[in-house]
Amino acid sequence: MRSELLNRPRFFLLIAACGMLAYFGLRLTRLDAIPLFIDEAIAIERSEHIADGVYLQHGRTGKFSLPYFLLPFQPRVNAVWVARISALLLCCLGYASAAAIACRYGGWQAGLLAALLMIFSPTLFFFDRFALADSTLHAALSLWTWSLFHALDRPRPNPAMAVLSSLLYVLALLAKASALFLLPLPVVIAWSRLRWGFHDRLKMLALSYATIAAAWLPFALLLATRQINYFAKSDQVLTATEALFDFSRLAQNLRSLLAVASTYDGRIWFFALLSVAALGTLLRPRLLVSALAGAIGYIFALSWLGGAALFSRYLAPALPLFFAAVGIAAAVLCSASQRRFKREPFLLFLGATLLWIAAASLPFVQQIYRDPSAARLYDGDRNEYIGRNSAGSGIPVLADYLRGLTGESEAVIEGAIVGCYTLKLYLGLESGAALQCPNVLAGERRAKYLNAHLPQEAEIHDRYYLVLESDGLVKRGELTTVELTLLAEFPRPGEASILQLYAVNA
Repeated sequence: MRSELLNRPRFFLLIAACGMLAYFGLRLTRLDAIPLFIDEAIAIERSEHIADGVYLQHGRTGKFSLPYFLLPFQPRVNAVWVARISALLLCCLGYASAAAIACRYGGWQAGLLAALLMIFSPTLFFFDRFALADSTLHAALSLWTWSLFHALDRPRPNPAMAVLSSLLYVLALLAKASALFLLPLPVVIAWSRLRWGFHDRLKMLALSYATIAAAWLPFALLLATRQINYFAKSDQVLTATEALFDFSRLAQNLRSLLAVASTYDGRIWFFALLSVAALGTLLRPRLLVSALAGAIGYIFALSWLGGAALFSRYLAPALPLFFAAVGIAAAVLCSASQRRFKREPFLLFLGATLLWIAAASLPFVQQIYRDPSAARLYDGDRNEYIGRNSAGSGIPVLADYLRGLTGESEAVIEGAIVGCYTLKLYLGLESGAALQCPNVLAGERRAKYLNAHLPQEAEIHDRYYLVLESDGLVKRGELTTVELTLLAEFPRPGEASILQLYAVNA
């Protein structure tokens, strides 16, 4: 009776709905605990460019769809909340797709374990709360993989589903160019799962890849008319290094990503998950190879071809697929144990997962809510999202100070910092101050430009201010053509970088 209940569609829908609420709610709480990261601000800025009629220029970055997705939500107002909640909705779609894969091949046990791992994974919890291109890729890869199984693992060919799956892959490419690394995935799934004859397999694969080419070609030609190479960054990596033969870089990147997962989810726990996946693969190789192919293939290709040093967030899009595979592997082990020993260790798997949630996941979540700078973060992430100039730390306090300093009177602020647009978003539309953002990332907009620009502006404006960073691309000692009076300093956690506010006099 219990088994019949657990396998009813309504039961699956109830569990899925509860899981979705838990996934969303856990990440929604204190969503602004970490200030806006520079890549998030750039995505919001690009959405404004689109509204102004600049539709394609950001295509050269290989990250196309996120600004278009943010545009209807108007993230210029309440930027942190709007942008991050919008991206979080996409992450929920990825969660649901990965959980559906686990349920399809492992039943309710696999779905439950995969859901718990995704909901409470500190790695996913940390990165899902940023509005990054990896968030859109997170959803697109899981959704595409789910559609691939529905298109290719069925008794009879379904051309319509194959076409739909191919279109979803194009969406993944539009999310981020690194989805190109998973282009061979349909071949892997067709080899490991299809029960059709060779010619039927070949026809379906040909249809899938032809649809991808037909859907991508108009976009590629449109970019070509503007002399934009969507895969420019990938081309630079491959031409700048001997990537195909640099196996030491592959090993280094794999160790780095493994260290990231071990830091957040725990070394022992993550290796336990790898062991479950490996044992499941030994028992059901065709099933687990197809389930693991998306996650393992993406990480391996990214580590091999993706650059000399990878950011931790690149791991996030592969984790839902990995957790789905672990859930399937656990179900395979339970089934094998039931047949051989007349005992099913599912409660053991569930108990271990709940213990990990209580001992590792929830304390991490609580610390992120309270004080992200004190959380157990990977060192590179602590610098990237909290301490360095790319982080938004200190900018909300600086924005509050500037609002109090300038009030509603006219004032001009020169933001010679990497996160100038982030500061503009935190200042808000109601601020009376006009913030100007010289692009200090461009060499011609640094000290030489500012030494010529600042005296001209200081003569025009009675209240003229300059924001610098102590370790920024433009330093106080390089500016010699104006008198600068230090008004306030705003140290970031760790004080590796300090925001400095100056009054400018000609």
